Amino acid sequence: TWAEALARVICTSIEYGQQVREAVTSTKSARRNDDDAEDPSDGGSSKSLPSSSSSATASAPTDLLSKFKSLSKAHGTNVTATCSSLPSAMDYLVDLFLKMGGENSCAKCGSTFSIGGRAPRVGVSVALVHLLRLQTASLSLSMSVKDVVSTVLDMVGHVLEKQVMTENNDETNPKDGGAAGTGGMGGSVRELTNFHLSRGAYTVKQSEHDAGTARLLAGRVLRHGLGDAASESLQLRIFHELSSFCAPAVILVEETDGTVSISMNKKGGPNAHQLQVALGEMTHLISALESAASATCHHCLPTLRALLSHADHGVRFSTSHVLAATVSHSAVSAETGGTGGATLLLSSLANANTHKALLLSLASQPPSFVTTTTKGRFRRKAVSTTALDPVVADKLTREMSGLHGNALAVAFLLNQLAKKREVGVSTKLVEEVVLTAEKLIGVQDDDVVTGHHPLATTTCVRSGYTLISSLLTLGPTAVSCHAPLLFQLWQSSVTSFEQFDLINRLLCLESMLFSFVSFLKYCPEWLLSIPDALNRTTLLLEKLFGVLSSTGPLGRVKLEGRDARILLSVKAILMECFTWLPPGSFPIAANVLFEFAAEEIKAGTEDVVTSLLPTLVTNEDKLLGTTSLYRSDSISQSSASSLTSTLLILHHDPVDALERELNILTPSPLPRLSNVDTTPLSSPLLAIVTSYNDSIRPPPTPLHDVGGSWREPPPPSTSTRVRLLDNAILAFAVTFGLQDGHEQERAVAALERLLIPPVEATTSRFKIALPTAAAAQNTERLARRDKNCVRNVTATLLACVQALPRHESSDPEEEARRMGPPWMTKAKNLFFSFLGSTDTLIRRGAAEGLASLAQIGISEDAHTLQSSILHSLDEVMKGNHFNGGDPRRAMDHRGMAGGGGGGGAAPISLSRSASLLTLACLQRANHKLRTATKSAAMRRKQRPSHHAALSSPPTMIMMTRVLAALLRDESLTVRATALHSFGILMSYSIPEKKKVTVEGKQVLYKAVELVEREFLHTWGFYGRNGSGGSVGEAFVTEMILLAVLIRLMSYLLPRLNYVQEKDPTTVWRFCKMTSVILANCDSHPMVVLEGMAFFERLNYHQRLLKLDEQAGLRQFVYDLVARSFSGGE
Repeated sequence: TWAEALARVICTSIEYGQQVREAVTSTKSARRNDDDAEDPSDGGSSKSLPSSSSSATASAPTDLLSKFKSLSKAHGTNVTATCSSLPSAMDYLVDLFLKMGGENSCAKCGSTFSIGGRAPRVGVSVALVHLLRLQTASLSLSMSVKDVVSTVLDMVGHVLEKQVMTENNDETNPKDGGAAGTGGMGGSVRELTNFHLSRGAYTVKQSEHDAGTARLLAGRVLRHGLGDAASESLQLRIFHELSSFCAPAVILVEETDGTVSISMNKKGGPNAHQLQVALGEMTHLISALESAASATCHHCLPTLRALLSHADHGVRFSTSHVLAATVSHSAVSAETGGTGGATLLLSSLANANTHKALLLSLASQPPSFVTTTTKGRFRRKAVSTTALDPVVADKLTREMSGLHGNALAVAFLLNQLAKKREVGVSTKLVEEVVLTAEKLIGVQDDDVVTGHHPLATTTCVRSGYTLISSLLTLGPTAVSCHAPLLFQLWQSSVTSFEQFDLINRLLCLESMLFSFVSFLKYCPEWLLSIPDALNRTTLLLEKLFGVLSSTGPLGRVKLEGRDARILLSVKAILMECFTWLPPGSFPIAANVLFEFAAEEIKAGTEDVVTSLLPTLVTNEDKLLGTTSLYRSDSISQSSASSLTSTLLILHHDPVDALERELNILTPSPLPRLSNVDTTPLSSPLLAIVTSYNDSIRPPPTPLHDVGGSWREPPPPSTSTRVRLLDNAILAFAVTFGLQDGHEQERAVAALERLLIPPVEATTSRFKIALPTAAAAQNTERLARRDKNCVRNVTATLLACVQALPRHESSDPEEEARRMGPPWMTKAKNLFFSFLGSTDTLIRRGAAEGLASLAQIGISEDAHTLQSSILHSLDEVMKGNHFNGGDPRRAMDHRGMAGGGGGGGAAPISLSRSASLLTLACLQRANHKLRTATKSAAMRRKQRPSHHAALSSPPTMIMMTRVLAALLRDESLTVRATALHSFGILMSYSIPEKKKVTVEGKQVLYKAVELVEREFLHTWGFYGRNGSGGSVGEAFVTEMILLAVLIRLMSYLLPRLNYVQEKDPTTVWRFCKMTSVILANCDSHPMVVLEGMAFFERLNYHQRLLKLDEQAGLRQFVYDLVARSFSGGE
């Protein structure tokens, strides 16, 4: 990359500067020696001259340096002369990072096609990463660890703080930091909202994402540039310097009674951004060092406990994360943390109770106001402002921050203790936490505190529900005796919140609903074990939904800024609660929820892209989205960690601490074990890329198993807007099957209207001539918007189809039933339109959608929807429209498929490749349906039905279609997808452990022939120059083809015993081909992963090799792993 090239140039400049300094030093030393050797009798008139060779070597660098200095004076600062040492180079890059400005103010720099915004700062940070890596690798790090840490943290120092924040003099503007309805206490009350909303006496000047982006980039420089490649001793030094950097933020104050209190250093210490970066990297170092960091953690525990009371929400959250890491990775020793950190948890719980008592004593007193009069100038009247006493406001802020921070720490520590099976959580500790949470939530009924200081009540309520959320993650057994109390608290809170003002009501509802989601995730057994629990749950959610719907009192409110984000978060969590309920358990709210979700999907489709689509498709096809590391433009196209983090920062917005708290606080649900092995190829290596959709887990309760259509919702997104869109899609899918046919058809038609062809949008916008770079960037932006819209519609349709129950038989006399309702035809047409998309994820979603449609209540018949889909696929593979007709109509809907990033492949090639993948998805969907049917029958203790065999797709016919596409000299994209589809068809039709038929043996022989043919075709001259695709397509698709080849060989390994009878050297040839691929794949992560999985799978089938071949294979694998990872990620 250009950043790496810049880092290497700077390293060269540093080396040259070092040589110049050494040459100058040697010259001065030689002159001093000559002066000492001078004869005194000559009176200083004669001096011995140095030799010509030494003079030439010493003066050459000096002359070159003088030339650089002259150029610097003539043309400004010269980078090479400035970066003559590592300290000066880092100072220069950090200064450049700060001067560039935020994403809204950064101008374009460099060539014509350079872009402004967030990209320049990302590039400078990547250059810093490579610079530190190169200096560390060459063992020439000429700076101390303390100076490196201090310089990197200057990236988020006071200069950045001045850039992103400015003084807010307008105290009456609610969207700049005020809260409506806070009891008339003015701007000082708004300062108290800092611990909730990270806003107060400051307001964002430029982009709201500048600070978060800078923190991410600074942390990345410390982690990837300095910490990753460091030894354990160096990592300990880094951890020590980071903890020492955080220490000045805390001041020990001796009170009059002799006690020592802790306060924050607001003047000379590090700012909140620096503290968040330092604490975040301390968490990563503790995870890496584990018990080796126990001594250092012991010394920094007082500072960490004090930082829990910091006024910034992000600092409190990061500090809680550090404390949780010390317990999770055994970094807290027995003398500091007791048994597994229980002492640390109890101390945090005691501190929370102390802060709560002090807060209530302050909040129960009437507020004291201070009136400030500003003298009028230029004949203007004097202005008087009334605000809360600053001393009282500071005390309230300190106590609220301390309460919230310690409650966060208790929640994090409780989750970590629950994961330690050897320690666990005692019943007494659970009771103490429940008692504290009950008292905190009970403040909602204190009218005195709520009337004087409503934010104090909000803090107590949110802290209490944070503790309950963490308690529920322990499971139903640990907290079952407290279930009646929890239901009582939830019901009382809904009523008590009605007396709060708007913002405080939303804040409290957010925390309460978050705890309710934890109950539905981790304790769903209560819906059966507790009498009337399901009814009370649905009534509570329906009541809240009536308040938040478009016709409710909170749904009609128009908010802006952070207040609007809180409202969106409440809506998102409420819809998430409905997705965790058993299907059909909320018939009263189903229709209203369906319409509400449809409105949210329509509102967020153009601006937000859903994160559901990767979880809805099977990750077995993930390797089809692989591309060259130099052509990746999304995080789904590469497995390289550094490249993924770069793309993540470039194309996604950072989230604040409140959004992170609502997601990271509660860990993912524990996996429910199943008797079905869903690990890809039985390989633990490939299992690391398996999504939740690839694993079959039984429903949590028999209520969820009714109908067999309930699916466990995926983990929520951290971003509020993305989470709202995701939950709206899931709620839409859950209620889609409860609507009648006419309503379903109307809903699918509404989704179709959301698709805007990019050609129309482009022609209507660009009516004036734009520069080349600006036109290209605007075209790319419009293409990305349209692609996001198509991705959202694809995810919505796919979620709806997957949420519908699978009927195992149908009446052959009902023509409408066999052809499916009208909405299925519309959905089928939309999925076929998406097959030509340039986005691999959209094509995979369309293929999965067509396969799922073919399994809904349809048996194999000439007039069924499944046969219609197969017929349309044949038309697409011929280059025609999927409904037949003129081949020129084949791409009528290509505009709806999203643009950009096609990699040089023709649209017809993309449609053909997606059609081949659909054939494989049909076979896989049928196999999963049979497996799920058998598993459900075993749970119900029933005999499996045999009707599913009637809907089996024609496997041999589909294999013939795939082989025909391979034999025709198609493009690399089509050949790679055809190979992958052939492997899936073979693996799901030919069993590994059962006897193979004669037809199956013929398929295996043909598969071995295909592997060898495609291997020679890829690496031969004809494969590189005579393929049907373009050079750009070959450059992008080559890695896909290599990964698919290895995957196909992995599919064949357990079945090669039938081939070995005729050709005993087949397995050894596969080993040689895999070694050649791995040696020439430029250490691409996906190809290396597939190669290691192949050898891992071969280890279970060593009987196919001879003894001498087995010994040679072991040594070969050792050398291969060392060579593959020597230069890769």
